[in-house]
Amino acid sequence: MHDHGVSTYSLNENLEINGKLYRSGDVVIPLAQPFRPFIKEMMEVQEFPVRHYSPGGEMMRPYDVASWSLPLHMGVESIEINTLVSGMDGKLKLLEEIPAVNEESFADAWGLVFTASNNESYKAAFYALQQGIDVQRITEDILLNEVQIKKGDFLISNSKKLNDLWPLLSVEPLPLTIRAMIPGQKIALPQIGLVETYFHDMDAGWTRYIFDQYGIPYRVIRPEELKTGVPEGIDLLLFPSSNKTILQEGKGGSKDELYIFNYPPEYTKGMGKEGLEKIMAWVNTGGKIISWEASTKLFEGMLQADNGKGEKESFRLPFRDIAPDLNKKGLNVPGSLLQIDLIKGHPLTYGMPAKANVFSRAAVVFATSIPNFDMDRRIIGSYAEKDLMVSGYAKQEELLAKKAAMIWLKKGEGQLVLFGFNPQFRSNMHGTYKLLFNALLLDGDE
Repeated sequence: MHDHGVSTYSLNENLEINGKLYRSGDVVIPLAQPFRPFIKEMMEVQEFPVRHYSPGGEMMRPYDVASWSLPLHMGVESIEINTLVSGMDGKLKLLEEIPAVNEESFADAWGLVFTASNNESYKAAFYALQQGIDVQRITEDILLNEVQIKKGDFLISNSKKLNDLWPLLSVEPLPLTIRAMIPGQKIALPQIGLVETYFHDMDAGWTRYIFDQYGIPYRVIRPEELKTGVPEGIDLLLFPSSNKTILQEGKGGSKDELYIFNYPPEYTKGMGKEGLEKIMAWVNTGGKIISWEASTKLFEGMLQADNGKGEKESFRLPFRDIAPDLNKKGLNVPGSLLQIDLIKGHPLTYGMPAKANVFSRAAVVFATSIPNFDMDRRIIGSYAEKDLMVSGYAKQEELLAKKAAMIWLKKGEGQLVLFGFNPQFRSNMHGTYKLLFNALLLDGDE
């Protein structure tokens, strides 16, 4: 809002309005200012109006994004107050800039705890890891000096190497000045290979933008490079949403109706079947994969991989996409905010609430099956049974109720995290960034 010229304020004292307590420091956006329509448009829930092409005729449905509510997309609580509060002007302070962290307040601390519920904590963790500073994830809920520290929070050793980090943060960590035994597990910096095609790969671009914003190091890998195997040193492959045939064949369309791009031949090469086989052999030996929406189709159906004995193993991962079946029954989600239920306490859901809003087109919906001997699976997030629609438009969304939206798979020594929705949609879904960040930091047999 500040970047768009909207005047924003903070409360300079605690205030009770209509029985609810608002605390000093809470942000207030008055509607009595020039950009009132913009504020309402961006802050309120979208309810798509029902209009018809003709009286009693077909409804005019949205064809694309139908939700853009900033608070809901960012996981921020927003309350509209329609009651005039006497003397309110004297209780507000204009926010001319976003306040930065004051590192002097924890200069004497030996360790700093960053809550996993805040996106900036991941920025701090990745920054510290790149500086060679010890970073741990706390493994148990503990109460320390009457302060609740939760499982999944970050414990970062204090160091002068963090000095350049503080101007990048606006939320202060909890300083630890007295030595104490903190249950934690040391984490390492993942070596990320971000798979990006040459074909107007917008989703990969948005992913790179977010990684750059949060200081997450990565290497761009073209699908053709994977034909000879996963590059040396990469321990995690990330597949933003991209068509399976583009990734494999360097061609667009579906399996039965492929079309060739009018590009020079060196830009129209995919990984081929041999590349996918090498990826799955790499997973067998401990490699990790993150994939969402269209690119998850790459790992569906019959797959093959070298079993380490010079023999090819044929197998299916224990999931399939049931979205086509739901679409035939009338499901239509052009791009809306839907609610999912998350399992608690899993490393993929650290810092997340039990219920979260996700941007979904329901283009991919998972059903899992009983895994074979060297596989496992978990449903991490499912579409809510009630109050599924949060903002936007959907037709027959009840078909999604309790269907899997995010799953974790194990194959051999490796792991796959698959999203049926986009966890970072166009740098707008701050509320679900943590699901992606947690997946990047996933370690061991979770």
